[in-house]
Amino acid sequence: MKLRARSILAGSATFSTLLAASALFALGLSKARDLAGFAETIAAHGLIPAPWSLLISRAVVAAELTAGLSALILVGLSPAGRWRAPALLALVLAAVTVYAGILTRHPPPAPAPCGCGFSRGDLIDDWSGVLARNAALTAGAITLAGLLRLDARAGVARSISKPTSPEPAPCSHPSA
Repeated sequence: MKLRARSILAGSATFSTLLAASALFALGLSKARDLAGFAETIAAHGLIPAPWSLLISRAVVAAELTAGLSALILVGLSPAGRWRAPALLALVLAAVTVYAGILTRHPPPAPAPCGCGFSRGDLIDDWSGVLARNAALTAGAITLAGLLRLDARAGVARSISKPTSPEPAPCSHPSA
């Protein structure tokens, strides 16, 4: 791939990672603002015992805030390590994908809100759409990590293959 095309692709992947990290952080903030409501949503899913729902809610919010902020910081580091940001996002997204998969196989006793962030009011009775969305987001984050990893490797290869300047010729002046 030509250098210009690779740079555009890496820039797009970096920008997409920044958007995804910012979105995850914002979703964590939205859940933190109404932690009790998020805990009620978790309890309504029926997978977590109600007494544990507040603790689990706090853990989810902490994970989203930490992963979002960490990914934003990782993007700012050297290009060689930039791929770690979407990889971190992929881990969090994979966890919520597994949770959505469990809800698809064992749905709540009554339609319940997703608890995904800004749209907690919609009641869901078929979780396959949430599962598909989360799986697509996870695949996207993995793809971004792969693209940035390839770009980092190509950058290392470019720096290794750069021609070095020839060593200066020894001085040919006769010594006195």
